[in-house]
Amino acid sequence: MQNMKNIKKKTLMKQSTLLLSAAAVFSLAASTAVAGGLPAGFEIIAGTGDGNWTASNNADDFQVTDTDLGAQISGFTQTDSWTAEWDSIVFSTNPTVTASFSFTNTTSMDQEFTVTVMTPISPIGGSTVMQGSIGGSLVDNPGNAPGATLAAPSGGAIYTALIDGNPVQTLHDDPFSFSVPDVTADSIPGASFSNVAGPPAFTSIGIQHTFFLSAGDSVTFSSAFTVIPTPATVAVFGLAGFFGSRRRRH
Repeated sequence: MQNMKNIKKKTLMKQSTLLLSAAAVFSLAASTAVAGGLPAGFEIIAGTGDGNWTASNNADDFQVTDTDLGAQISGFTQTDSWTAEWDSIVFSTNPTVTASFSFTNTTSMDQEFTVTVMTPISPIGGSTVMQGSIGGSLVDNPGNAPGATLAAPSGGAIYTALIDGNPVQTLHDDPFSFSVPDVTADSIPGASFSNVAGPPAFTSIGIQHTFFLSAGDSVTFSSAFTVIPTPATVAVFGLAGFFGSRRRRH
């Protein structure tokens, strides 16, 4: 009985060491910076569907601040068809990515835009549990057609959670749409999911925002996505480490 208690105690210690090691590896990757201060492997891709604009190619437009939650990225971008105020893009060792930004369609036409935020992670080789959310507001700016409209793309969703670049969960699916009257602003209905079973995650997690926005108007998004290993995954890795260490000792 005492031997069994010792085995359980050592197994729990191995599980804790595994989680701390994963966090340390990710923390090291997150703190490695490239030109302009952006963390290595981190990316923002935005545009009207072509995905030509990337944060890594415009790194000097951003500031990076270390916080208790992880690296926080902020900045401002202006192109021929849109502007973006990157209020707070944060990723941490959970792993979690959050995106808070304001986006304005500066053209005279309603357009579809895509904004994807991705961050590298330490691998999670087993099953995972996912949670995510999206909220925000819609603004009808003066000087254009009365009213503002935000809508999901045909057959798609405004929010798509990504693991290793693959879609795993969506929110505000087509035919979701939201409108406000002339020169007003209002909160977009929030949506979320939690405790959803997910696949293994090896290289990255991210959030893709795809939306139709009326000409001259602005939208603000606040979204988040978190992936954690299931207790079973932690237990398997912990036991594998425990029995591996026993083999090495013998």
